[in-house]
Amino acid sequence: MIKILSMSVMLVLSVTAYAGGGHDHGHGHSHDSTANYSALSDSEVLALSSEVLPQLIDEGYEVEGKVLDESWRSVADTAQISDKGNGYFVVNFTKSDQEKVYLLMSETGDLYSVNYSGNFAGLQ
Repeated sequence: MIKILSMSVMLVLSVTAYAGGGHDHGHGHSHDSTANYSALSDSEVLALSSEVLPQLIDEGYEVEGKVLDESWRSVADTAQISDKGNGYFVVNFTKSDQEKVYLLMSETGDLYSVNYSGNFAGLQ
């Protein structure tokens, strides 16, 4: 009896894990974790990305195999939107020698990816 009960609990927990947020699981609605959030304005994205860049530096974040070093901290106030589309923003920061780093962010402020080219696959 205990074995059956514990198997039932494990089954319920595994089904619950698969029915979490962020996807549609076939019963007429989705559990999109951004459904209750509104899109950020351009100025809000710029302000947020200017906070994110120093955080990435503090964490030793690697971009294309290279750690974002301290020299990027001095350009945190140079954020510019270089592209935006349905649900995303691409924000760039420029160093004095014209090196750039690009942040791909959701319209709600989530960081998706970072690179030095500004080219992100699959953007429309």
